[in-house]
Amino acid sequence: MLITDKLLLSYQRCNLRAFLDTWGDWKHQDPPSDFLLKLMRDSSTYQQQTLEQETYQQPYYPRGDWAAGAAATLSLMQQGVDRIYRGVLCQGELGKTNGETASISGIDGQYLPDIGEIPETPVHLSSSILHSSEITLVSRPHLLIKQPGDSKFGNWSYATADIWLSKRPKLEYQIIAAFHAQVLASMQGTMPENAWLMLRTKGLWAVNLYQRMPQMFEILDECIEMLENRHKPEVFISRQKCTLCGWYNTCHAEAESIKHLSLLPGVTAKRYAILKVLGLTDLESLANANSDLLASYPEFVAGVAVDVVQQARSTFFNQPFVREERSSATDFVTDVTDVTDVKERGSAADFVADLTDVKDRSSAADYVMDLTDVKDRGSAVTAVDQRLQKINLLHLLYLRRFSAKNQFLIHNLSFCRSHQLNYTSILKQNQS
Repeated sequence: MLITDKLLLSYQRCNLRAFLDTWGDWKHQDPPSDFLLKLMRDSSTYQQQTLEQETYQQPYYPRGDWAAGAAATLSLMQQGVDRIYRGVLCQGELGKTNGETASISGIDGQYLPDIGEIPETPVHLSSSILHSSEITLVSRPHLLIKQPGDSKFGNWSYATADIWLSKRPKLEYQIIAAFHAQVLASMQGTMPENAWLMLRTKGLWAVNLYQRMPQMFEILDECIEMLENRHKPEVFISRQKCTLCGWYNTCHAEAESIKHLSLLPGVTAKRYAILKVLGLTDLESLANANSDLLASYPEFVAGVAVDVVQQARSTFFNQPFVREERSSATDFVTDVTDVTDVKERGSAADFVADLTDVKDRSSAADYVMDLTDVKDRGSAVTAVDQRLQKINLLHLLYLRRFSAKNQFLIHNLSFCRSHQLNYTSILKQNQS
């Protein structure tokens, strides 16, 4: 089985996505949305800007031919090249096996219909916590950086660095850095002392491999077990995150067929975990639940319990209920974006800024100008106010897939905080 850094990253974000990337039918994938394409362009632009300050060499090989890529990368490492861009690291040799061929899961680019399956040669991991099953690891860090230290090449070795558009050293990025280090160690004969993340505002950020390596092995072990046993994870529709995935329509159709609770506004992943503990896993049981029971959990504070139960009742009985007033539009953004840990994310507005690549809150108006064709900054803020007044924000909770413009309606809500707008009062204006 072929396990790549891309697949492991997908597994951390969504177990089901990693499963479908491996065993799903790629013909059922959705084409990338305009918004996703923009994010990809922004990320590519940032990488290019970062690499302008570096002198590097790049291995050349036929697209998807990991064996040739690994050989070309190894040659550059043996020569002692200072910087290697997008080298291919492999734990074990890639070639034909007696079993099934590995899928193309995790390779660069989410949509590669012109590339067939990639054969593999099995290799046993040395980690004691991993299965004894035969697997192949392939990793492609953005940069391999030469540094002093003995290796099988001589008195030099390499460390990895990944370039991320994010401002924060997310745990999922650190786990991938540890994965790079593991595969790199098998190629150069020694474990690198460092691994780096090149972040948008923090610059070069050192990953604590001593801390992250055990976590990486645990996640990798779980991923391998799921894929080997073909244990398909439970579907869960997460607002915003799922709309950027190529399997969105496939998962949404499955969720609709079983009336999954994640389709209800306000049911985030953390809240659903609590509902499962309480045995409230279907629409009828949640509709008949006591909201006071849910309110005793921190995930359902500030009236969220009442809202979730009312949403379940409204959907189950197919009739509207008067919704109790919430605190602010930021609460709405929190529900839509699944931001539940304010300490971790900072705030829902910070999440919106991070998702849209807005470098700071003040520049969000510039972002709106680009989308609405507003010619000046002041008018951009006015345009946001007008759109918030015209749109029934409660209706947005029921949207499952946004067009490029509709996605930014969510981002515009971050302005509510600075303008002290309360979306409940806007709703009342719309109703009158």
